[in-house]
Amino acid sequence: LCAAPELGELGLAGPDQSEREAAIEQALAQTVERGVLVCIPLQDENGVSDTAYFINEPEGRRAAELVRAGAASVGTPVASEAPVAGSTEIASIYHLYEQTIGPVPGAGLAEELTEAEREYPAEWLRDAFLEAAVQNVRRWAYVRAILARWRDEGRSEDGTIDRRSTQDRYRAGKYGRVVRWK
Repeated sequence: LCAAPELGELGLAGPDQSEREAAIEQALAQTVERGVLVCIPLQDENGVSDTAYFINEPEGRRAAELVRAGAASVGTPVASEAPVAGSTEIASIYHLYEQTIGPVPGAGLAEELTEAEREYPAEWLRDAFLEAAVQNVRRWAYVRAILARWRDEGRSEDGTIDRRSTQDRYRAGKYGRVVRWK
């Protein structure tokens, strides 16, 4: 298994340092064994060995693989694939789904996501997932409804989401002549 960091670096050095070191090593080994952490043994050009730990979730595993492959170093931030507000880079619909809702549960939904990616512009997909996250409704059905509404009713030119007040919806809708507001 992987070794624990030096206790002097953590400010835990003292008379019972060996006990603390053993406890930390055991705790880290258990978290790696249980799959909570991913452990990457490191060695620099001077032969000094160290260990990097990553949380065992999609971003953590991706970062661990980048460090293992030498494409990223520990201590410098690993670039995220998620688009940043105002960024021109658009993430795939699968990445958006995983970041907003969670893991894609099956082939049926994966097929639906692929169809949506073909049908809607990437910017719409990103904005629909963002809108779902803002509303704290993390379901594909909600995102799909947002996209369908934009397709059917249109979307503002500046990319903002137009929301009509309740009064305007009823006044302009098919029941506009029936509903009267004071």
